[in-house]
Amino acid sequence: MHIVIGSAGTRGDVQPLAALGRGLSKAGFRVTLAAGDDAEGLARRAGLGFRGVGGDFQQVMESDLGREWLQSGSNPLRYRRLLKQIFAPLQRRWIEDADAAVEGCDAVLHYPLAAGFLHAAERRRLPVMAAAFVPWLPSAMIPPLMLPQRLPLAGFVRRWLGLFAHRMFWQPFMPVHQAYRAEVGLPAVTQTSMVEHAFSLSIPHLHLFSEAVLPRPSDWAAWATVSGFAFLDEGDSYHPPAELARFLAAGPPPVYIGFGSMTACQPEALTKIVMAAVERAGVRALVVSGWGGLSQLAPSRNVHFAADVPHDWLMARVSAVVHHGGIGTLAAGLRAGRPTVVVPFFGDQPFWARRVRELGVGPEPIARKSLDVERLARAIGVATTDAGIARRADEVGERIRAEDGVAAAVQAVTRFLDR
Repeated sequence: MHIVIGSAGTRGDVQPLAALGRGLSKAGFRVTLAAGDDAEGLARRAGLGFRGVGGDFQQVMESDLGREWLQSGSNPLRYRRLLKQIFAPLQRRWIEDADAAVEGCDAVLHYPLAAGFLHAAERRRLPVMAAAFVPWLPSAMIPPLMLPQRLPLAGFVRRWLGLFAHRMFWQPFMPVHQAYRAEVGLPAVTQTSMVEHAFSLSIPHLHLFSEAVLPRPSDWAAWATVSGFAFLDEGDSYHPPAELARFLAAGPPPVYIGFGSMTACQPEALTKIVMAAVERAGVRALVVSGWGGLSQLAPSRNVHFAADVPHDWLMARVSAVVHHGGIGTLAAGLRAGRPTVVVPFFGDQPFWARRVRELGVGPEPIARKSLDVERLARAIGVATTDAGIARRADEVGERIRAEDGVAAAVQAVTRFLDR
């Protein structure tokens, strides 16, 4: 059986699906990953087929508008305005590329925001599942993802705002999707968003995060499951460059600092803050440059810059993790039992920053707009010296290491296809 796994977004949006794809391939399925052109290397390393969808997502994020979007923070109106400007012109291509990628396959698994794969599956009456890395269904038990996290809300308000956030996201794009469905003979979507359309069809939603970090809300529908994190481990075949090996061996474990695709936003200013904070905190640091490129401004024997290092190899060799709250970095750091400092930029990152604080596995998060040398140095100091945080991080790490999210997800997919 040939399964197409469709995604759109940054590496953090693609890599868990590549891990699941590798698991499905080992279980005997033929798997093709369909994502942005910049994800081809990731797919090939996972042993998967590949189809490009929507061009190079990294180029989009590094554009002037992309950088501005990254700075929208927790302002939902600015976030939505820039979202429309960037992605509305791309919708039609993404839909058509997804349709071409699905041709000839037997089943579809897709990231819910990549709704073109849902249209393609409906056209062909193929089995279809959704896979998310965040709590996708609105719930009375958790705050809505894309809205400010500190609002004291009643349960029914939380659920309604979660639905509203989906509608706010999709409203600019629905005319394109409705027009496409009419052209190919699919019925019009009667709901306000493609997300609600998927809910109305009771499409199974598989959530690739650990209940050690966020328990499954009890008010979710039965077709919404949680499997655990899906890790694409590459550390066994990784051989560090000589300079990195020497740096790690030259002193105590460093602090990991990396902001993933968020570094496309003001990389030089961010680098200056990082280097000064490391010096003030009196620690060693390994800085992973990410998209857009944090880069060393001046030599420092206590700071080493690296372009890309497998998380499963690296996290075991650091003392704490400082990052943007992307679910991939969060998962890798927590699995290793490392205290975590989150500097959320936008999107779902404030949600995960809140969870880190609630779990007690890191100090208070630092909003990107509030990030300065003093705050970052203080947070690094707490993360590397607080015994209670270290103990709780180790406990969460033990729980995550006891799970096999890929195996559980493969079982869920197999059960669905065998019905």
